[in-house]
Amino acid sequence: MQYIETAKTWLINFTATPGRIAQFLKYIAVSASALVVDVLTYGILIWAALTGAALAGAIGFSAGIITNYILAVNFVFDPGQTNKSNRQLFVEYATTGGVGIALTTSIIWVTVDGLGLHPALAKCLAVGPTFIVVYLIRAGVVFAPTRKAAPAH
Repeated sequence: MQYIETAKTWLINFTATPGRIAQFLKYIAVSASALVVDVLTYGILIWAALTGAALAGAIGFSAGIITNYILAVNFVFDPGQTNKSNRQLFVEYATTGGVGIALTTSIIWVTVDGLGLHPALAKCLAVGPTFIVVYLIRAGVVFAPTRKAAPAH
């Protein structure tokens, strides 16, 4: 129960942060651009029968990560608020991409190989949950502003 309460408190504080809605809308635009790269890569790999659906999902998502990172650090998040080096930010961002790849690949695998759905439908089903999970981690952890130490008394 404590874990649920902690998560609930974090989510309330996260969503109440000033500027969060504008940031989220910018992240949607950036992610839409990355999704175009992702889906085109995925579609080409499937169409050309170069890989199975799950591997194509992972490769497409990886191509989208690069697009997303470049746009996100320039238009969505303020790396200067984190006190993290560019290298650390990229490593953390790529790690969240790994979470996204794992989630995307799992959803596609279950829906295509397990349920027999079409790969295009499987990709569509993977987009929403992956988007939300990765955004929450990126905005709430990777690019979270560094907290200032409380003044000494």
